[in-house]
Amino acid sequence: MKLRDHLREEGYHSCLMTSFGIGFEAFEALALSSLERAGCRNIAVLTDGRMLTGALGDPTGLPQQAGQAYSIAGAASSALFHPKLWVQVGRGGGRLSIGSANLTVGGLSGNLEMMTSLYSEDGEDAAALIAQACGFVESLADPRDAPFAMQVAWMRARSPWLRGTAPAEGPVTLSDGTRAALLFSGEDTGIGARFCDLVEDGPVRQLIALGPYWDRALAALSHLRTRLAPKETIAVIEDTGLFPGDSVEVGDALHLHWHERGDGRFVHAKALIAQTDHYDHLLMGSANCTRAALGAAGEPGSNVEACLYRRLPAEAAVE
Repeated sequence: MKLRDHLREEGYHSCLMTSFGIGFEAFEALALSSLERAGCRNIAVLTDGRMLTGALGDPTGLPQQAGQAYSIAGAASSALFHPKLWVQVGRGGGRLSIGSANLTVGGLSGNLEMMTSLYSEDGEDAAALIAQACGFVESLADPRDAPFAMQVAWMRARSPWLRGTAPAEGPVTLSDGTRAALLFSGEDTGIGARFCDLVEDGPVRQLIALGPYWDRALAALSHLRTRLAPKETIAVIEDTGLFPGDSVEVGDALHLHWHERGDGRFVHAKALIAQTDHYDHLLMGSANCTRAALGAAGEPGSNVEACLYRRLPAEAAVE
């Protein structure tokens, strides 16, 4: 589905959005206009504080509607703030969209991104995940940010289902029988290690890692391979010079798959798929396959990240 069609779905009066960076012209033309067309009027955006300072320092790309049609603030975090999620809330339900797309011209229209959505209509457990995401975004705001606090209070006052829903605290089962969990940074254990903990159903046949950025020593990928012990690992990479090929020995157990789209689009999507005989265990969201994002052995990671775990039928994630 195209971004504009997605954001133009009606039924939501409020939207909380997070992003690493923001391009005001693209955000206001593509995302804000679509939300407003759908009747959403209570919109708040949190970005990395340093990226926001840089965007506001560009006189050619200053916001035209900030402070009127939406609020914009830097997250209250000294770490690199990297999550990309949109929580949309209405009187009767909500929707969580989570993935790799920043609120920039690349994220909203130019790159190849991967996003997925959960709806409160998918059951009580899906609603609990949306409530968990709301709490995550609220925890990232500066407590002195009065406009953001007022917008959240306004949203909750007009969303009885949200006030009555306890946030999820672990994996849940959705109405279609698949399992899901939100994995946020800020825990003692890294997102990568928690993903491995969820792969409980036997030997891993294949581990697939897709992403544009990798740490120099492939520490995050090595940690995943040590924990999951896959028979085969495939790194799906692009010819951009961002993969540290000189730091890895490619052999029978590790293969590099070069995707060549031919349309010039930067592949910014990030995903991990651990395949067993029974399930595809999928992790997608903001986290690149790096030590800072996923963590490594004994390290939780240093970034603020947000990912969604799904346990799907065998081959479903790959397909």
